[in-house]
Amino acid sequence: MVAPLKVGIAGLGTVGADVVRLLQQQNRTMVARCGRGVRVVAVSARSRVKKRGLDLKGIDWAKNALAIANDPRVDCFVELMGGAGDPALRRALLADLIAAPELDPNEIRRRVEAFAHGAQTMEAALYVLDAFARSSEARLERLEPRQRRLLERRVLARESWRSAAAAAGYPDVPTAMRALRPAVRRLIER
Repeated sequence: MVAPLKVGIAGLGTVGADVVRLLQQQNRTMVARCGRGVRVVAVSARSRVKKRGLDLKGIDWAKNALAIANDPRVDCFVELMGGAGDPALRRALLADLIAAPELDPNEIRRRVEAFAHGAQTMEAALYVLDAFARSSEARLERLEPRQRRLLERRVLARESWRSAAAAAGYPDVPTAMRALRPAVRRLIER
């Protein structure tokens, strides 16, 4: 039998506690389906004494999320902390990331067209939408003022949907979300 995947979980709020609970309850099912179990080996949270209704026997309590992320026994680190999270953890996790390779303009355009005419989410296409909107090819002046403000606020400034929708004059978030794709289609017209 294959050794279980050893998981470390930072954050034992509603979501984190339920993930631990489900992994414990569904372990046999995962072994049957995947051929490998999952075992929580380390956790951390703001309060060690809070009642969570979990059996944490045999699970190490780490002093913080970064300790779990750096624990060599942990195969998979899961961060489920609410709020802004731990800035030290964020810096440590980002420190070893290599920069994404630059995409050539043809690949950027191809991916923007795929977003404009497909079912890909804006969040998944954000990198190429940003790169395209900043390029000279985009010509933002083609857009109606409301569409332009939405694209500038949501894609370029990375504002929340609510903030971008309000700034662009849309009545609500769903209306703004539906307006973004036609705006991108208009940008890519030749």
